[in-house]
Amino acid sequence: AARARRDRVNCMREANAALSPTGVLIVDNTDRPQYAPGLALLAAAGFRQLPLRGMAPIVDQLTETSILYRADNVLDL
Repeated sequence: AARARRDRVNCMREANAALSPTGVLIVDNTDRPQYAPGLALLAAAGFRQLPLRGMAPIVDQLTETSILYRADNVLDL
């Protein structure tokens, strides 16, 4: 089976334009360097990053999932 292509940087770019002011975004594997441009774009747009680090459920390695949010977000972070 073909592997799905991950295009998370463009997803973050589109989410920045599409989310309401109270919206949040959850992104897996934010510790990977290839996602840094998307994270920088969101930071420049006023998003804060809450990294959650831990063991991945399927593989034996540490990974990071991040909640990206702005002030007055729906989660009240």
